[in-house]
Amino acid sequence: MWPETIITSASALVGVLIGAYLARASSEKQLRMQLLAGLYADVFKAYTEYVNSRGLNSYLSFVAASEKTMLLCSPEAERILNALKLEMSKSNADGHKCAALLEKLRKEAQHEMGRDRKAHRSRNHN
Repeated sequence: MWPETIITSASALVGVLIGAYLARASSEKQLRMQLLAGLYADVFKAYTEYVNSRGLNSYLSFVAASEKTMLLCSPEAERILNALKLEMSKSNADGHKCAALLEKLRKEAQHEMGRDRKAHRSRNHN
């Protein structure tokens, strides 16, 4: 009688612990994606403001938004952001090059966000 009760209780406890761990991991990943989406939005907004004014303050806002984003983004997005900051810092910045880098960044952000959304969807459908 006691061994069966202990085994049943232990199994239930293990199930609860695994469930709690999975729920926490999923919640943390969702929070990270929400933060990352907001950070990318700030980068694109700061870039638009820079294009409209070409001023030092708007460039510094872009740099600040980029630096915050680089705390969570993929290594590829970080490389793109660094290249974009460098190009924008030049007095004769090439607008076409900046636009191409921004498009690469947008695609990388979509890839990064989509990769996690697809994984989330497949988990929910299984």
